[in-house]
Amino acid sequence: GFERTFAIEDFLAAGEILFWIQNELNEQEKLNIDDIDYFKEETGITEFALSAILASRDKEKVEKVSIKSKSGRRLAYLGYEDDVNLCVKENISENVGIYKDGKITLYNE
Repeated sequence: GFERTFAIEDFLAAGEILFWIQNELNEQEKLNIDDIDYFKEETGITEFALSAILASRDKEKVEKVSIKSKSGRRLAYLGYEDDVNLCVKENISENVGIYKDGKITLYNE
């Protein structure tokens, strides 16, 4: 967020990250994501996390909300509208930055 306020784009990003983590775990266990009962305690997913996952799945609305949110409008005002639009894109880079020893470096498998 900004100045300790809720930022919907952070909520949506968290939902997207949780979706892909859950998806990876399901693949390892050979589960179909559509067959998971998220309300079972053993999934470890709270209703707050589930709402973030579900909200993040509507890509068209995520794009609209991100630029119209308080933070999105602020960034656009500061001249960063293109950056906001870039941030909602998926899988456009194979690079992943890792923070280690006080530096951000390229992750290498």
